[in-house]
Order: sequence, then C-alpha cells, then structure tokens
Amino acid sequence: MQLANMLVRLRGTEALRDPEVATALRLSDTQQIRIQNVYRRNLATLRDRLRELFQRCGRRSSVRDTLREFQSQSGEQIVSLLSPEQQQQFEHMRSDSGR
Repeated sequence: MQLANMLVRLRGTEALRDPEVATALRLSDTQQIRIQNVYRRNLATLRDRLRELFQRCGRRSSVRDTLREFQSQSGEQIVSLLSPEQQQQFEHMRSDSGR
C-alpha cells in the first residue's frame, strides 16, 4: 500500500494505470480499460495539438500551457470513472495523510 501511495503522489492520475494502484483501489477490469482508453484518446489529441503549436509558433509557454491543460482534463476524466469511495481513497493517497 505504501508503494501505491507513493506512486499516486508522484504521478497523480497517471498512477491509476499501475497494477499496484489499481489493486489498492480495487479497480474493476472495466474501469482499468476505460482509464486506458481515456489516456490513449487524450494522448492522440495532445500529439495533434503539440504538432500544430510547433508548426504555428513553437513557443515553450504555449507548449507548457497545453501540457498542463492536458493533464488537468485527463485527470478529471479519469477520476470521474472512479466510484465515490475510490475517489475518496485516491485523494487520501494523493495527500500527505496517505503516507
């Protein structure tokens, strides 16, 4: 459980794809597949947006903003796939009190 907490604190919602975290949160197979699908879909969108940004202007601040937006949107979509109990446990794991 400590490893799962550490992974969540370091990687945020991306850690939900890790088997250790999936087990700790008791994610169903369906939830794991849906989480993976959200990441794949959003990654394809991110690639397209970054390519467009680099072709247009290539400014680092634009790229940084796009990455932050991607992380925020992906995180919200993925957390919404969790049950209320799993969301609560995930937030606990993400906080310092999850140590």
